[in-house]
Amino acid sequence: MPELPDIMLYLHALAPRLVGARLDGLRIGSPFLLRTADPPVADLTGRAIRDVRRLGKRIVFVFEDDYFTVLHLMIAGRLHWKPAGVPVPGRSGLAAWDFRHGTLLLTEAGTKHRASLHVVRGASALAAHDPGGLDVLAATPEQFNGILARESHTLKRALTDPRLFDGIGNAYSDEILHAARLSPLRLTTQLTPEESERLFRAVKQTLTYWIDRLRTETGDAFPEKVTAFRPGMAVHGRFRKPCPVCASPVQRIRYAENEVNYCARCQTGGRLLADRSLSRLLKQDWPRSLDEWEERAGRLAGGATGAGESFGMESQPVRFERTFAVTADDIDGLGHVNNVVYLRWVQDVAAAHWESATTPAERADIGWVVLRHEIDYQHSAKPGDQVIVRTWVGPPNAATFERHTEILRAADQRVLARARSLWCPVHPRSGRVRRIDPALHDRFYAR
Repeated sequence: MPELPDIMLYLHALAPRLVGARLDGLRIGSPFLLRTADPPVADLTGRAIRDVRRLGKRIVFVFEDDYFTVLHLMIAGRLHWKPAGVPVPGRSGLAAWDFRHGTLLLTEAGTKHRASLHVVRGASALAAHDPGGLDVLAATPEQFNGILARESHTLKRALTDPRLFDGIGNAYSDEILHAARLSPLRLTTQLTPEESERLFRAVKQTLTYWIDRLRTETGDAFPEKVTAFRPGMAVHGRFRKPCPVCASPVQRIRYAENEVNYCARCQTGGRLLADRSLSRLLKQDWPRSLDEWEERAGRLAGGATGAGESFGMESQPVRFERTFAVTADDIDGLGHVNNVVYLRWVQDVAAAHWESATTPAERADIGWVVLRHEIDYQHSAKPGDQVIVRTWVGPPNAATFERHTEILRAADQRVLARARSLWCPVHPRSGRVRRIDPALHDRFYAR
């Protein structure tokens, strides 16, 4: 979801293009976008835009005669500046603001239709869309500390609650907490005065740095690469990559549709924070500290490669593939392969890879359960397509194994989807977590 630095970047690009311009028309391309009926959209036609401003993570277009449009981009909504009159894209297009000198397009990736647009009139109607969070860039330390102490929450939850703080989301809260050297699960009521001051400075410095950096990188162009994952971020989106401060691997906690990224060495004194689903499954096998995590990973990685060798440094994963034909049963109501079919291909090719490298006795002794699937859908497969599903394994981590999969259209080798899965080996009869002999894992690698 675009957060405060991203919204400020949009405002920086929108103001010189829109302020003072008259709206020729607002085209709504999706029935899911517009959430109001009165005043009607047609009332905006011919009215000039007086200002563009921010209301939390929402973008407000201020029209003459006290009209406002309130746009919430949510996770996947993005704005684009195009030549006047361009058509609204069929699948991803939601709306188009038409002006004499150009068109502002709103698109949304995916199918969940979360972006929203409200047309309102009057200051009180606009105020109803304000979540009420503190403007952290203008706040004093006393105001900031007062909000923190109001209720007992984890720092991660407090920073991302729009009713408490204005414009901070999942990405920049990770960066702020890393800069402040504080655990995301630390309770707000447990902070010392020194820690509260450190957090206040980190909020202002982190957000100001990224606002200035994004503006400098974009210049006068319209921002087309608004994303939560940016080069130069310290921890967000950098799971297992080295922390820029101490070089320890960045860790994560997965919950719902989000994840928390943090550095155990810098933020928690080396203690690993429990990932609920994973730590419950692994129980006593879950490492309690970064040192224990590194020690276990080193034992698993080096067990069959010889003393002193680093797993993967002199070996590469063996890539295994299968070809599947798209059948009529695979097609959804839009004429494309259903998303569930991609997941089935991911699991089928993983099972085939395991069977190709193991004996019947080994397969009878080791079962696998999936802890997590992550799939990025990039292009559609259609009836009659042949698809290549290619998979390989990553390095072991304690009692879990990563598996990577890419799905390509055979005709042009275009990547349709990429997946990352986390598998856990278990005893087939008891269902308890078990470990894999490193020598068996090495069969999936070539030197």
